[in-house]
Amino acid sequence: MIDVANRVQSRKSGFTLIEIIAAVVLISVVGFLGMRHVRTAGAGGQDRACELTRQMLQNEVDRYQRLNRALPSTDMRELVTTEYWDASIPVCPVSGNPMTIDRTGKVVCATH
Repeated sequence: MIDVANRVQSRKSGFTLIEIIAAVVLISVVGFLGMRHVRTAGAGGQDRACELTRQMLQNEVDRYQRLNRALPSTDMRELVTTEYWDASIPVCPVSGNPMTIDRTGKVVCATH
């Protein structure tokens, strides 16, 4: 009887190796999924910033076309005046590439 009581008392409680491996795998999966969503949100924000810059330029190109009855050049150098832009034409906030105008008068970004 004493031997059985000693065995019960000598058992230590703790985690098995399988439980520890399962916890590590679960934490890794949750971390991976979380990082994927963070990275996607950042990329979406950069794309949106480029689109907003392109829309601003498109508004100025349309205004220039209404006032002058012609499109500006593809590099939009005519828009670098105090009437349109006080500084150089904005570039893509993601890649830094300059935006251009296609043949139809639409402002395009080489990256997006």
